[in-house]
Parts: sequence; structure tokens; C-alpha cells
Amino acid sequence: MHSYLARRVRGIILKEEDRIEGHLKLRKRLIAKSYPRKLIDNAMKKAETTPRSTILQSGKILDKIGAEVMKLTARANLDCLKGTKLVHAERQPPNLKRIL
Repeated sequence: MHSYLARRVRGIILKEEDRIEGHLKLRKRLIAKSYPRKLIDNAMKKAETTPRSTILQSGKILDKIGAEVMKLTARANLDCLKGTKLVHAERQPPNLKRIL
């Protein structure tokens, strides 16, 4: 997760000084969450040495994979419902606090 976050910072932020600041903020947050410093350092090095174009391309590939996984999951859920009697339900009215 930490390596992914560091690469996201590298892919999103264009200005080098802003990117360095983003990495420092991320480093502080991960240290506060008790991640091992060596693990954080390796993730930051990996993000800095990976070209931005590669990071952007890998994000597009992951988006495509995620979409396919969602389709398969939805299809599997629908298959589980076959032969099941569905119950008609209505949405409840808004909370009185919101109305008043």
C-alpha cells in the first residue's frame, strides 16, 4: 500500500518541489501509523526511480483490471440470486429532523 501511495504522489504531482513535499507528508503519516522506516524508504526510492510515464500507464492497466473484476463479481452475485424469491420493498421516508 505504501509503495502504491508513493507512486500515486509521483504520478499526480508535476512540480518537483511539491512532489517532495507530498512525499514528506506521506512519510510522516506512515511513520505515525507505525510502518517500518526501511519499508517506507524502499517505497520512496522505488517511486523516485520509476519513470512517471510508467506509473501513469500502470494506473490505466489497473483500472481496466478493476473494471473486469467488478463485472465478474456482479455476474457471480446475480448467479447466486437465480431461483431466489425476491421481496418487494419501498424506500423509507426521510428523517423528520431533515424535514423540519
